Amino acid sequence: MRQRIAYLRRQWRRIPARTRMGVAIAVMAVAGLAWQHHTNVTDTTTAPAVQQHAAPTGPALTEPPTLSVTPSPSESSAPVDVSSAGARSAAERFATNFATPNGDRDGWLARLSTDVSPELLGQYQSTDIATVPQTAVSQVTGPMGADPGVATFQIDYADGSRLEATLELGEAGWKVSSVIPVEHSAPPAPAPAPDNPPSGVIPLVASTP
Repeated sequence: MRQRIAYLRRQWRRIPARTRMGVAIAVMAVAGLAWQHHTNVTDTTTAPAVQQHAAPTGPALTEPPTLSVTPSPSESSAPVDVSSAGARSAAERFATNFATPNGDRDGWLARLSTDVSPELLGQYQSTDIATVPQTAVSQVTGPMGADPGVATFQIDYADGSRLEATLELGEAGWKVSSVIPVEHSAPPAPAPAPDNPPSGVIPLVASTP
């Protein structure tokens, strides 16, 4: 081993000084590169993993709360009155609304639509309200008839006219289904006074005192 080292020293001394300087610089450069590479590899393997955080987002969007509104008793639909009193109330409203067109066809139809059937309302839509008398209700008589689902009323007006209105009971309550005019029956004529007394009857003669 010593002989080999001595041999290498002799060979090294034979190399010119300028060449030995270049070789030394090259060795140092290679050593520096090797050290730098080793350092980078060590940093890469030992560096702690960087935690990736999700980008902050805005507040989660939520749907607006749904408001539950409970209708008041006045807003809820009223129960249907199937009694004869309910039929009479519908007949009285119809009687008043029918005889008060007020020169307003649309308003007249709107008021009638509350208490008449769709079929009858369709007939009134072609009615000239100029032919409908403007008057007041004198009397509503009824109900007449024994059918529990049908009620007929007689309506008398202040101008002497008379109507007969028939109401039928359905899912929406009492509705006027037909209306017909009624002629007043003429009162019977009084019996004429007899000119001659019947046979067997002695007429009284006023005597003079």
